[in-house]
Order: sequence, then C-alpha cells, then structure tokens
Amino acid sequence: MNNDSINEWDKAAAEYSRSQENSPYSLFNKKYVKSLLVRDLHGLSILDAGCGDGYYANFFMSREQM
Repeated sequence: MNNDSINEWDKAAAEYSRSQENSPYSLFNKKYVKSLLVRDLHGLSILDAGCGDGYYANFFMSREQM
C-alpha cells in the first residue's frame, strides 16, 4: 500500500471513531455487551474480531490490569 492509501485509511478510521463516540446505537451496544461480560475473565483469551476502532480490545485489556 502506498502512503496516500494509508493516510486515507487513517483519516477514515479517525472519522469512524469520532462518529461512534456519541452514537446512541454504539453507546447502547457497548453498555449491553459489557453487562454480559461481568464475570472474571482472567486466564481467558479474547479475540476482538469485529470492525471498529478497538474499543472492546482496549476494554478487555484495561480489565486485565485490574
């Protein structure tokens, strides 16, 4: 991939991430998914295989640090 393509993808990713910050659907979905995962996840492997900005990967990593 050339630098122009990478820069365009980076811009698109940043725009997507900003659009999700206050999206009612996104906020509901994040709250719902987190409510399902209240159990202890230590020692488990988790694959965040969805599209997006890594919200869930970051969420699970922060829980691992608790």
